[in-house]
Amino acid sequence: PARQGMSKAKNLKNGFQAFGEKVYETWSCFLENEKQCGRCFGCVQRKEVFKQAGIEDKTKYEG
Repeated sequence: PARQGMSKAKNLKNGFQAFGEKVYETWSCFLENEKQCGRCFGCVQRKEVFKQAGIEDKTKYEG
């Protein structure tokens, strides 16, 4: 989808419409912890994409 010009936010919206709460089970963190750290580039980008998509981020981050 990104190669076709679809933004990450649009891709997330489509995924949320198709799979609902399952989107919270995806992993973006660069670290291998029990929970996503919430601080690395992957986590920061994830938070921003949820914000851009207008979808509440219910991801369980560390701390």
